[in-house]
Amino acid sequence: MGVQALAHKYGYRGDSVANVKDSLDGNVVETFMSGNTTIVICDDSVVQTDHDIQMILKKYHEAGWAILRSLSSQTEGKPC
Repeated sequence: MGVQALAHKYGYRGDSVANVKDSLDGNVVETFMSGNTTIVICDDSVVQTDHDIQMILKKYHEAGWAILRSLSSQTEGKPC
């Protein structure tokens, strides 16, 4: 009995498979490979203003402190 090949509708983990070129708005400035994954960096996704850079750094800072508070509350009363 023959088997008919079908085009993939879902990725390895069930992610939808999208054509990368269809989703890019800016110019591609870097392309990386990590295993079977292609990572594309576009210039429209790079923050350029000083205000936007400071907002992103603030979000990183807040996320880091949230992680530290979470870890600290999980280890309270436990010996090191």
